[in-house]
Amino acid sequence: VEWDFEAPVYDDMELVAVFMMNRYTVTFTEGVIESATVNSGETVAAPPEPYKEGYEFDGWYYILQPVGIEVKWDFTKPVTSDITLHPKWTPIEFTVTFTVYEGDTPTTYKTETVEYGKAVARPEDPADRADAKFSFWQNRNGAEWNFETPIREDMELVGVFEINMYTVTYANTDMKPYDVYHGYELGAPGDPYKDGFTFGGWYADSTCSEKVGDAGQKITKANF
Repeated sequence: VEWDFEAPVYDDMELVAVFMMNRYTVTFTEGVIESATVNSGETVAAPPEPYKEGYEFDGWYYILQPVGIEVKWDFTKPVTSDITLHPKWTPIEFTVTFTVYEGDTPTTYKTETVEYGKAVARPEDPADRADAKFSFWQNRNGAEWNFETPIREDMELVGVFEINMYTVTYANTDMKPYDVYHGYELGAPGDPYKDGFTFGGWYADSTCSEKVGDAGQKITKANF
């Protein structure tokens, strides 16, 4: 019983000092457990790992004073003072692959590593091909990619090229010009008529030295 020092003494007696175990509070700044109280020299149990979207949990840390260094807490270490532990987060990184096709053959044009929630930088446009000009990058759904969109997964962006279109002009006639894509076959038009002349065929130059073949010739340049 705790001695009342106002009580009278009637005989010899012994009073025994009683020491109370120091107790300390461990505070967790995030997670389902806010704090825990432990006796001095005991360990504190590790709480369930907290969750943060887009990040990996890297452990509980405290600030070592007075130097201010961030140190990872060892849960086998005895607690000897009040302490505050905070989680350390490492951003999850994703890979964005830029792919271009030459026919049916894919080629990796560039890869970028992007932290979760950040936007990937638009790369320099690929060089135009002989038959097409680069237009934009599209995602797996075929939609043009907005480079302000945050990245939340590994993904592939495919370069879209617009096939060159040429205008075939039938000079020295009243026939209307005709638009045709690179490599497409040009059907032979009907022979034009000019009074007093016999039609001698179609030529790709004004000197009539480069004759255009029959129907089925593939177009790879403009302005016949």
